Amino acid sequence: SSPANMANLGNTLLFAATTTANGTELWRSDGTEAGTVMVSDIRAGTTSSLPASLTSVNNSIVYFSAGEATNGTELWKTDGTAGGTAMVTNLNPGSANSSPANLTAFNGKLVFSATTSAAGTEIFISDGTAVGTTLLADIVAGTGSSSPTSFVAAGSRLYFLATTTANGQELWKTDGTTVGTVLVKDINGTSASSTITNLTAVGSTLFFSA
Repeated sequence: SSPANMANLGNTLLFAATTTANGTELWRSDGTEAGTVMVSDIRAGTTSSLPASLTSVNNSIVYFSAGEATNGTELWKTDGTAGGTAMVTNLNPGSANSSPANLTAFNGKLVFSATTSAAGTEIFISDGTAVGTTLLADIVAGTGSSSPTSFVAAGSRLYFLATTTANGQELWKTDGTTVGTVLVKDINGTSASSTITNLTAVGSTLFFSA
């Protein structure tokens, strides 16, 4: 397992670990040997589901990316039990991967980037239900991708970087609604990117280099 791929759920640690019998799957630990067990063998047998980007929301649910043959790599959730571990929804139909990334807790929900055949790689939001997992904004319309990245929550806004032909890669923000997902400013005018790094939230203020 990797220390960057863990999440807390109450007094339980959720993490990915690899065994010969099951491959890389989802595990949990309460800090004792007896309490360290596999939660679910998502991709049965020795093949790995590769749980990644474990992210806790409200300390009651952990979201993560995982893959299996039928649905590809999609968004999953767990409450730390086998029965409470399930795919949230198959965003990219069939076995195609939506490859959820940049998983970030925001206002009790999960915001993340994902890829679909219809919208390309864009920003999504989820309340943990299939119907409540939706495209937040198709920033580059149609199959083109804005490739959102560097998600940072600050107060009532979540900031991120997105790329468009008109503006290059610039700073965007969302309040969790489609209409509230907008470009903050085209810092480096026209199509040039402002090369933003070091996004850091202090309270409701965002600091960064550009």
